[in-house]
Amino acid sequence: MTAASAGVFWWLHLREGRAVERAAAKAFDEDAGIAVHVARHEAVTRRQEPSTLHVLFGLLQVDAVTTAITDAGGDVSGLEDRVLTALAEGDVGEAEAIERVLGRAAWIAQQGGRGISCADLWACFADDHAGAALDAQQIDRAAVLFRLCHGAGPPPLPASDRGTACVELRNDAYTTMELVVEALIEGFRLEPVEAERVMRSIHETGRGTLGPMPMAAARVGVIAARDLAERAASPLWVAVVPSA
Repeated sequence: MTAASAGVFWWLHLREGRAVERAAAKAFDEDAGIAVHVARHEAVTRRQEPSTLHVLFGLLQVDAVTTAITDAGGDVSGLEDRVLTALAEGDVGEAEAIERVLGRAAWIAQQGGRGISCADLWACFADDHAGAALDAQQIDRAAVLFRLCHGAGPPPLPASDRGTACVELRNDAYTTMELVVEALIEGFRLEPVEAERVMRSIHETGRGTLGPMPMAAARVGVIAARDLAERAASPLWVAVVPSA
């Protein structure tokens, strides 16, 4: 059993065995470990089956998460009140939802050879009770994920179209390879073969650069790529880098 799988097992069965606890501790990074500890405590205290709402409540006790929500224009207090109300009413959802979220988060983390992060957990909320709470509070889930993934919001675009620039793209654990290829083709008019090559380079090295090109073309391409990523709820990092 891998560390991530053991962590999921520990959460789903709410067990206290030392071997499982040790494996679970390795399954999550520090912040996510805090979140799942709080989530587990909340479920046990309320004598409820574990749910995505408990995980969301746990995430709301992590500073990095609440900062990302606030920076994305969300109301942390209102969201926490909504989650607590749902938990008090016992409306926690089906067990399959938490299994899917934790299983998917564990898979994402394993691909990167690391512990499950808060971003992994956040990215895996979907049509479940946690996702419904986020949508009801009008939380921009994609904008929050971007900030959790990259540590800040998208870099601003240059105010002027003068001069030349390069375009930088960065790899992340959530944007699909297919979306990156599509963004390169639609935004920067790359041929499919070239777009595939650039995508592979970004995936393998962590980042890639296009250009130099006219500033106007760089701006148009980045806007198009960001629009595509936003529609897909993807945290694709793409920015204009003015030439010196």
